[in-house]
Amino acid sequence: MWGFPGVRCCKGMEQDAGFARTENALREVFYPPEVPEAEVEVRWEALQARYRDGEGGTHHRSLTPQGYSRLHSSRLSVAPWSRRSTQLAIGIAATVATVVGVMTYRSSQPEPVRRYTTASGQRSTVRLADGSRILLGPATAIAVSGTSIDVTGEAYFDIAPRAGRAMIVRTSNTAVRVLGTQFSVRHYSNDATTRVVVATGKVGVEARSNHESHTQSISQPVVVAASSMAEVADSTVIVTNGVSAAEYIAWVDDRLVFKGVPLRDVVAELNRIYATDIRIPDTVLAKQPLMMDVSTQGKTIVDVLRLIGRATDSHYTHDKHGYLLIPGSGKIPAEHAAPPHRELSHSEKMYGE
Repeated sequence: MWGFPGVRCCKGMEQDAGFARTENALREVFYPPEVPEAEVEVRWEALQARYRDGEGGTHHRSLTPQGYSRLHSSRLSVAPWSRRSTQLAIGIAATVATVVGVMTYRSSQPEPVRRYTTASGQRSTVRLADGSRILLGPATAIAVSGTSIDVTGEAYFDIAPRAGRAMIVRTSNTAVRVLGTQFSVRHYSNDATTRVVVATGKVGVEARSNHESHTQSISQPVVVAASSMAEVADSTVIVTNGVSAAEYIAWVDDRLVFKGVPLRDVVAELNRIYATDIRIPDTVLAKQPLMMDVSTQGKTIVDVLRLIGRATDSHYTHDKHGYLLIPGSGKIPAEHAAPPHRELSHSEKMYGE
């Protein structure tokens, strides 16, 4: 921060030669040393001429030549005994205009972009300066710039109440506007649909285009309230009310909830969560719907595959690339099998193994 008395300017504005010249001229006019009145008049005329010639600096166009002409005319019409008061009034006007210029300068500067990512098998929590909290699911990337957040993957947002500008969360085809609520957004790069689930409060959801040259809304905003879900595909926003938000954001609490989800989609989710490679060679098995609600705390991928096998009449095996889900019950790989049963000795029965 720098400037002459009464005016503080952004660091970096000294790079503008026009502004520097104006700042020096203002300093000489409104904070002159002990110089004759005639010299003050000369400096004032020089400053006014500079604005007539368009040298005011790129950040101070609000100090127009017309404005200075009016100020100058007013100044000359005042009796000599009030000249100092007139100078003070002109100084205040110039200071206000300078502050407006500073605000314009600040607003024209791009917001810094902060990027956060997780890999498969990872989760992360991001806290914003206003107290908002963002939970990143596996294989997710977000870019935060001011009040805008771009998402690729899945994230849960706990946005602090905002009295001013709305927070805007965007995917490649969706914009979500929020003033303070809890909701999740899911859109991986291979997803055709963006899913928005609202836990509390309400948000505005609209479809948007995302071309290299421009980004624009292509649908009217739709209000989505708590316990509702919006799915956005192409230019259509479909809202389903009365959903269980807890089921869609169960991953936040280390739970897996699948209700009629095709097994191929379940496997894709498990690959992200456990950073592994599970494949289903059989197309019929891949389409089979799965009903499962299980906590993942303390469970390995092998534990989960066993549960899936019981629910879908399948079993898993593995090769050098990862795991395979095969139809029908089969033999569990030896290294994953439970240890063989043996009879306990008399001491073990009495005192424990």
